[in-house]
Amino acid sequence: MKKNILIIAGIIFGVMVIWGIVIIVGLVSWVDSSTSTIETEPSNTIVLDIDKYEEILAALEDNEILANDKYSNKVYSVEGQIKEIDDSSLTILLYTKYVRCSLNTYDKVLMDTVKKYKVGDNIKIVGLMDSFNFEICNDISLKRCNIIE
Repeated sequence: MKKNILIIAGIIFGVMVIWGIVIIVGLVSWVDSSTSTIETEPSNTIVLDIDKYEEILAALEDNEILANDKYSNKVYSVEGQIKEIDDSSLTILLYTKYVRCSLNTYDKVLMDTVKKYKVGDNIKIVGLMDSFNFEICNDISLKRCNIIE
């Protein structure tokens, strides 16, 4: 009887260990994929020019939920002039399109590239459109951005 209980306890313990490993591996890969820099400009990149920008803002004003479904989680490229480089969050604001581009501060190569730029420089950035809350902020924001040179 004791032997059967020990066997069952061992099986339950083994299953719990395996589940723990699966959960940890899943979380690590999810965190890595959600914060990694977009490496290049993918073929499905959408150019975020002033017309597309205004289209997105109009859609957001009309129905924020539908606009988020349509425009979020897609890769966009934007060109413009740097308005501000914030050292704490390393967000670049572009003059003409009011786009916030969040950079991965753990990407050493990217951060070294950022150091080459200053306010007023022209720049091209590619990034993933984040979900949008129109009541909080009127800017479009891209995450996991990379500088295209």
